[in-house]
Amino acid sequence: MTLKFTAALVALVAGAVMASPNEPTRTTALGLIDPPLSSPLEISSLLLAPRRLTNAQRLARGLTPNPPVRRGARTGEGVVRRQNPSALPPIEGAIRFTCEDEVAGVPAGGEVWLEKLPAGGGVYDATGASADSLTVTIPDGAVGPVDMITTNDAFTGTLPNVVGIPGVSSANNDLPPGTDNYAYITASNPTPPGSPPVRQPSAYTVATGREFPVESSIWQVDRDNDYRITPIWVNTDGSTNEVHFVYLPGSSAFALVGDVDVFRTRNVPTIECQANFVPI
Repeated sequence: MTLKFTAALVALVAGAVMASPNEPTRTTALGLIDPPLSSPLEISSLLLAPRRLTNAQRLARGLTPNPPVRRGARTGEGVVRRQNPSALPPIEGAIRFTCEDEVAGVPAGGEVWLEKLPAGGGVYDATGASADSLTVTIPDGAVGPVDMITTNDAFTGTLPNVVGIPGVSSANNDLPPGTDNYAYITASNPTPPGSPPVRQPSAYTVATGREFPVESSIWQVDRDNDYRITPIWVNTDGSTNEVHFVYLPGSSAFALVGDVDVFRTRNVPTIECQANFVPI
């Protein structure tokens, strides 16, 4: 499966979104989770508040209550203090996913890989062929979120970091539990460790001509658990929380969400996945 946004995008509620005053205005076209990469994004003055469900609303929908969002110190379950990655040797590998349903023609539970970006840019898609997989380096043995540096795609050397980029129909740049916000995965330059999203060019910019905030130092890799990758998102208020990998068949792309159950209330086909770094 080639990496791209296709015009055959999934159904979604209509709405227009504006981020903070310093960020570009975002608009959601009727019936689309994101406009096709070939379509310009229109400007709107409408404001949509973040869709964070209260505990009462979640319970009414049969969901579990909101977990607490960590603030201040980034220690505790799932979020640990980072080491200086420059002091650790790099290790190269690919990113393998196992998903709850079929992705890229691979049955549920089979091996799916993050696919290399083409020269036209965009966001990272899936492939069932390991020969087409993206390869990256990480600091071997690092504790806490790190950067992943690409070694074999069209943007290696120019936009070398694997990053999260908030989707254009997210209400803002945060991915806490209890919201239906989401971020795609693309390539860009590094952002400061522990920083909220930083507006800068990315492979998404190459494809669309638009620039949105990204985060790079968010990939927590558990060497003692088969190199499992857990993204740790930094919200604009400095709070952090684990986020989840999902695959969006209608967008032909992997994404990050803070709350899979709430994201599914968008009625967007959503396949939850687990990611592991595979040394080569």
